[in-house]
Amino acid sequence: MRRFAFRTAALAGLVLATAACDTTGGTEPLGGLLYVSLESASTIRLESNLDLPCGPRIQTEQQLRGGRFEIKVLGTEPRESGCTSLAPVKKTVTIERGGAETLPVDITFGGYVDEYRYTAGEPGRAARLDSVRTDVTRPGPRPR
Repeated sequence: MRRFAFRTAALAGLVLATAACDTTGGTEPLGGLLYVSLESASTIRLESNLDLPCGPRIQTEQQLRGGRFEIKVLGTEPRESGCTSLAPVKKTVTIERGGAETLPVDITFGGYVDEYRYTAGEPGRAARLDSVRTDVTRPGPRPR
């Protein structure tokens, strides 16, 4: 039984190490939590709770589909070999509203889809990004 548990743990470690080094497709995996906030009236800031060597940018795909703005987090851009200085991992995404004043925003990360609601600003009222349902993202800027 112990031998089986050891082999299973060793295999799981090997799979995780291989996934962490995977650079196929131009992205590397990103784990941890993702902080989501408005950077400006029309941009969303995504920032990982992880600091990684060289602070690679988060890679995303986004689109306006069916009245929802969808952001899919793919991972990070490949890191330069030999880089050791740690820096924040982040990305700024411009919101595609399609003219809507309020808009559901779905963020896919780590196999989960978290939902936010974006409200456009108007004179006398600031734009807002409110959380509706979150599992792997956290509303607000990353704590320092």
